[in-house]
Amino acid sequence: MRPLFIAPVALVAICSCNEGPRSVVRGEPRHESTSIDRGDAKMSRIELNLGAGELRVSGGSKKLLEADFDFEDPSQRPRVESHSTGFRGDVKISEPSGISLHNGKYRWEVRLTDDVPVDFNAHLGAGEATIDLSSVSKRSVSVNMGVGQLNLDLRGKVESDYSVDINGGVGEARIRLPADAAVTANASGGIGEISVDGLEKRGGRWINPRNDHGPRIHLNVHGGIGKIHIDAN
Repeated sequence: MRPLFIAPVALVAICSCNEGPRSVVRGEPRHESTSIDRGDAKMSRIELNLGAGELRVSGGSKKLLEADFDFEDPSQRPRVESHSTGFRGDVKISEPSGISLHNGKYRWEVRLTDDVPVDFNAHLGAGEATIDLSSVSKRSVSVNMGVGQLNLDLRGKVESDYSVDINGGVGEARIRLPADAAVTANASGGIGEISVDGLEKRGGRWINPRNDHGPRIHLNVHGGIGKIHIDAN
């Protein structure tokens, strides 16, 4: 099995050529894995850029990050870049640019450590994303949606204040929050149908009536989502 390239620096330039999308013809299924050691990192920043396909994220890794990739052509191999300052570990995984998928399987499964607080960022194109950060220690969460469905699980113990930003997209988003945590939720601009369970609306925002003190989740949803469901039960 050919290992994925792990870049030794924070950012590696990716060629942007003036050519049309490269069609990917379905071929023999490929499976590749990679992992990033935790080292001495006390915090991390994880960025996932998936243009089209299926994404699964969960906690429970013994390393900073482990990932499995399923695809059907070598040109679809994800680009993995990592950098460590000693105090912070940064990992960026990107789908190659300029690829047009023709009904082929394209799936990422990413597992994060529970023990290193993370700034998590996902940029999604078309497809389905299930992101379960319930066991992960969170500093911030940001998801930019494309077209499709997002299931985001933020349940679990809230150790300190953190922000959650959901932006744009066309489709459906379901966000699960811990029932016993302090929550302030706002939604603005271009939102279609909104349903909220377990929170109470006060003055244009939603709060958790069971807990308005202690570490707080600041949830902000900005425009373009056809349907959103927030569940704090």
